[in-house]
Formats: sequence, structure tokens, C-alpha cells
Amino acid sequence: MESLFSGSFVSLSWLMKYTTDISILICLIFIIRFIAAKRLPAWWSYSLWLILLVRMLIPWELENKLTDKIMFGSMLIDLKTIVSVVTIDASSSWNLWNMPIDKVLLFLWFVGALLFGVYILAKNIKFWMMVKDELPLTNKKTLDLLEECKDRLDINKEIDVIITDKVKSPALFGYFRPQLLLPEGILEHFSHEELAYVFMHEMGHLKRHDIAMSCFMSLFHAIHWFNPLVWLGFYQMRIDQESACDAFVLSRLKGHQSIEYGNAIVGFLERYCQNRQLSSMASILENKTQMKRRLTMIVNYKKYSKTMTVIAGALLIGTGLIFFTLTGFAEDTQMQTKSNDKTGNAYLIAEVDVPPQVLTSMPPIYPVEAKKENIEGTVTLRFIVTKEGTVMEPEIIESNPAGVFDEATIEAIKQYTFKPGIKNGEAVDVIVHVPMRYELR
Repeated sequence: MESLFSGSFVSLSWLMKYTTDISILICLIFIIRFIAAKRLPAWWSYSLWLILLVRMLIPWELENKLTDKIMFGSMLIDLKTIVSVVTIDASSSWNLWNMPIDKVLLFLWFVGALLFGVYILAKNIKFWMMVKDELPLTNKKTLDLLEECKDRLDINKEIDVIITDKVKSPALFGYFRPQLLLPEGILEHFSHEELAYVFMHEMGHLKRHDIAMSCFMSLFHAIHWFNPLVWLGFYQMRIDQESACDAFVLSRLKGHQSIEYGNAIVGFLERYCQNRQLSSMASILENKTQMKRRLTMIVNYKKYSKTMTVIAGALLIGTGLIFFTLTGFAEDTQMQTKSNDKTGNAYLIAEVDVPPQVLTSMPPIYPVEAKKENIEGTVTLRFIVTKEGTVMEPEIIESNPAGVFDEATIEAIKQYTFKPGIKNGEAVDVIVHVPMRYELR
């Protein structure tokens, strides 16, 4: 367990930067929705949240972190036995109370994410166990109606219809083998036309892959379980997902059918209540407050021209590029500034053809006071490997605990000599980042 948090696939500073960027993006989405959502198609507001999912899946800081790995990846291979671990004889056992605060916080984040993820998975499995033995509906009239709705949306996937008391309103459950779950009594209380609108709505979720998006949402929800803005953002995303599905269905209906579709939704609202919330389920109903917003959209729905659709798409792409630029610009600017502060011919390792290689080295000496106090830590430093292969201008850029191992690290790195980096066939000055881990063993 200790090794998981000691060098680790993620650092606390990276996690906080990642969280800050995600939080900024969520706030920007709410602002843009408030300003422009009513003037643009319903799918546009929902697509803003898809940008958020992409941002979470490919975080800018992760890309920078991977770039840093490339920058000194060869260095880590050469230096691993020398500077990645500095050891002395000492008894060691993993103890949460003796861990530095950053490791404690990372441990709590990891445990929280794991528990939240297991909870979500367990809920879905439990519900699947409850409905897996239910017998599919054999009513030919209802099944023919479902086939008509599938044909209108160009859906070829086989779907079982199940009447069950496990749901309070119609819902589509499962992605690879979807099932249309209907509450008991629905066939008796609603007309053929009203059922058609319900089937169209649920087939709309299937056509738009909304359940897959909800599963991704649950995954990132578990990772960001500690961030209230993520809870708020995903709550609004589910609402926008339903509105976008309504708009998708309405685009396949004739003008006068929009009112009938809205009346059918109201009818279900009056008779049925909210389903349990599962990532593998898409339901027609949420709650009355959300339904008021959706009904407003349905009543005011209008089909947008192709020109307006292209404009909306272009705005969405532009907004996404702006989002990624705003949340990644600060770190990139900081890196570029620090790189240029050195010498005119200093390159990052990622920019040279052949990175520097270690020729001679001096392991850091473990500070006496740190040894007495059983203190461990990590130091990340930046320096220039000159075209002559010497170390110039070593600088500590991150130290934990602050200051304890800085002097030993600087003194050790000054003793290194390198085979210089090569750019376009010539030796050049190269900026290098190296982490040193101090551990007691």
C-alpha cells in the first residue's frame, strides 16, 4: 500500500490542479447555459457536458505530466538506482499516522473513489439481479408498436419488453442487451398513441447512446466524489440529457404531435413517480421541477434550419477549444517562462533528438536530522545539462517536506556528469527535470 502512494501514478498537486480546472469548466458551462442555452438547440446544452467528460478523460495536466515523463524518461531509467530511492537501514512498516499529509489526502481520495465506485456498481448489479428473471412481454400489439418506433428511429437492436413492479415509470435498462422496463398497469391506463410516445422517448435514449454516457458520468463521479461542483454539474447534465432526448424525438414527429407528446409526458407525471437513479438506466421521468423545464422546452420546440445547426456546431467546437485553452494555459505559460529564463540555447528534453545520458554520479547523503526523526520525502529539481555535459543552475521546484532534503539534493546533482543531449546533430544545453525520492528502509 505504501508503494502506491510513494511515487505514484498521481500526486496531490496534480490532483488539485486537475480538480481546479474541472471546477472552472463546470462554472463556465453554467454561465454559458444561462446566456445562450435558450437561443440554441437542446442538444447544444447537453453537448457542453460532453465536453466536460472529454476534459475529464484527457486532462490537460495529465498530458503535461506525460510530457514531463518524456522529458526525463530516459533520465529516470539511467538514474533510477541512483536517485529515485535513497536508502538507509531502518525498520519500516506502513502506518497511516506516520504518512505525510499529502499521502494521507491521496489515500483518503483513493479510498473514497474506490468505495463510491463499488457502491455504484453494486446498485446496478443488485437491480440487474432483481429483473433478470422477469419474463419478457408477449403481447403482440405492444411488441408491434415497439417495432414501429424502432423503425422510425432506424434501430435494429433486439429489445425485450418487461412488465415489472421494480420500476415506477418506463425505463430503458442496459446498454449491450437493453430491456424496456414498464411499470405494472401501464398497458391498461394509457392509449396506443401515448405508449408510442413513451417507446419513442426510450428508443431515443438508445439511439443517442445515453446509457453509455451515463456510465462514463458515474465513473468520473466516483473519481471526483469529493467535489460538490461535479455533483451539481452531473445533476444538471442528466436534466439536459432528458431534454436533448425529448428534442431528438420531437424532430421525428410532425408539428401537431409535439402537444400530444407533451400531454403524454404530463400523464405519466400525474400517475407515476421517480425511478431509482442508476447509471445503466434511462427513465422518462425525473421529478416535477425538472419536468416543468422539459415541458417548457417541448411546448416551445421548433425545428432549426441546417444553417442554424451548422452555426451551433461551430460554436460548440469553438467553446470546447476555449475551455481546453483556458484550463491549460496557465501551466503551459509557467513552463515556457521557466524554460526561457535559462539560456538562449536551452532545450527541453522532449525537443531534442537524443536526451542526455548519465556518465558519473554521486548518490545524495541522507540528512542526519531527517534520519533521526524518521523523515521521508520527495524533491523535484530542474537544472541544465550543458553542451559540455556538466550541471548548471540546479533549482528545487518542489520539496516535501519543504527544505529538509534540498541541500543534499543540490550537492549531489552538482557531482553528476552527462553525455550531452543532441539537437540536429549538435550538442546543446538541455533543461532536465528529475524527482528524487528519500526513503528509510
